[in-house]
Amino acid sequence: MNEAQWRAMEGRYEQSPLHQALGFTLVIPGPGQAEVHYDGNPTALNRRGVVAGGSLSAMIDSAVMQACRTVLHPDDRATTIELKVNFIAPAGREKLRTTASLEHVGRRTCVGYARTQTLDGRLVAIGIVSAAVARERETQQAPVEGTRP
Repeated sequence: MNEAQWRAMEGRYEQSPLHQALGFTLVIPGPGQAEVHYDGNPTALNRRGVVAGGSLSAMIDSAVMQACRTVLHPDDRATTIELKVNFIAPAGREKLRTTASLEHVGRRTCVGYARTQTLDGRLVAIGIVSAAVARERETQQAPVEGTRP
């Protein structure tokens, strides 16, 4: 992917009903990297007024998955197969930033990690995400006669 495709990804990201509801936006600084920003939207909070664990998990998952997409062909697909999050400190209705980087990109898997922090640098959560990668170019090839698909 190139920078124009990354800017298009950022625009499409904001069209997601889930991302809109939780107040998430996407910034792609470069290949294999992504940032998900949370704007303090109260729909991401639990009844105690802190950002819910599910919302933080969604930020981490989303950031790593978008980082993975930056290095794939636009027709390839990636699906989360494992998510591990450690919650470090609570965050109230404040802006947060989750930064993700990739550790591994292979033919079938992509693995990355992410850190969620307040804008003043206080660590809120860390996580690792593994994704299954389906290469569109491989799935469109006709099976060789005499073999199983």
